[in-house]
Amino acid sequence: MSACGDAAPQASSLTVLHAFDGSDGAWSRGSLTRVGTTLYGRTAIGGDANSGTVFRIAEDGSGFARLYSFSASGDNGSGNQPHHNAMLWLGDRLLGAALYGGNQRNDVPDRVTGDVASGPPTVQAGNGTLFTIRPDGSDYTVLLELDGGTSASALPHSPPALAPDGRTLYGMTSSGGAHGSGTLYTIGVDGSGYRLLHSFAAKDGDQPHGVLAFDSGGRLLGMTRKDGTPPNGGTGGGVIFRFDPTSGAYDVLHTFTQGDRSDGDTNDHGFLRLVDGVAYATTELGGAALQGTLFSIREDGSDFTILHSFGATDGDGAKPFGSLLLLDGWLYGTTTKGGQKGDGTLFRFRIADAAYEVLASFDRKTSGAFPEDDLVASADGRFLYGLTQAGGVNDPDATAYDGTVFRFAVP
Repeated sequence: MSACGDAAPQASSLTVLHAFDGSDGAWSRGSLTRVGTTLYGRTAIGGDANSGTVFRIAEDGSGFARLYSFSASGDNGSGNQPHHNAMLWLGDRLLGAALYGGNQRNDVPDRVTGDVASGPPTVQAGNGTLFTIRPDGSDYTVLLELDGGTSASALPHSPPALAPDGRTLYGMTSSGGAHGSGTLYTIGVDGSGYRLLHSFAAKDGDQPHGVLAFDSGGRLLGMTRKDGTPPNGGTGGGVIFRFDPTSGAYDVLHTFTQGDRSDGDTNDHGFLRLVDGVAYATTELGGAALQGTLFSIREDGSDFTILHSFGATDGDGAKPFGSLLLLDGWLYGTTTKGGQKGDGTLFRFRIADAAYEVLASFDRKTSGAFPEDDLVASADGRFLYGLTQAGGVNDPDATAYDGTVFRFAVP
């Protein structure tokens, strides 16, 4: 594990561009998509039916607009409560995933989500959808209704990834499949050709979240948030896996171990950031303080290394949920907890020399609280943008889970 070298948090570098109030969205737990100088995002609740929204805002904070309000119920045909990661920009449309909703029910039960650490409890039915929408909010179209059951996918926490060919999408769902433990699937960008590629089983990983990455050989790399079989015993805390869409071969590259201070534990919905054949990511738990890790692993599964253990020093962040952004040799990310106020941090890690810095601490009354997804950079790299789940001027106690859109000036 590297030396820390924490910097003094620069709260003044955080600027709130928009504070949600429920009517325009709430519980903003996804990532932003930048198209030119416009940012697009989703909220998991709020809007007309308290089932989530799609919105846009300019990089300078002007022009906020609620573009779409999801409808309620599990048989609405359209989906609702989008959760994690960023929508894809596909030429002239945005493509996203809704965790719930759609007409397909099958044998996947209604779910209760949320806890005191990650948001308000919500009850919803349906197995989710993939959707597209134009950047002005028009022509909302369901690309795919997931139908769950033992032979199909259900509950997509994140949108699929676009393959290098520009025509094929690959995604993960946290439920469905032959064992009810989630699936890998593929579909064309036009919504045709859905095919289930792999059904997860607890011993090899359970509940895959996040977005898939592509290694140098075109294989899929991803993580699950639960289970797996640690080689030295103990209880699995998720796995890093590789899947070959050509041969169908599935391999576990690393199994996390629950409660192991020398390992990571539980990747919630982040993805692997590949840099020169090495993948970088975070786990919510594990590490020296059991408050999460930043780790690296080669794309062939060798050289797994804990690069930083969160929460081991005063003022450090704790419990990172999202992924890492590569910018000028630094990996930038956020934590949901820790920092000066306990409301999360924005940090960076330099690959070349393992330097680690806490750049900002969130404050629920001003900048928002509990950022749990990914950062996106401006075209010139001068600013980073993201979302907090709660806090802001309309939710100063971080109990309504309204949240904010924030900007950070890169030092």
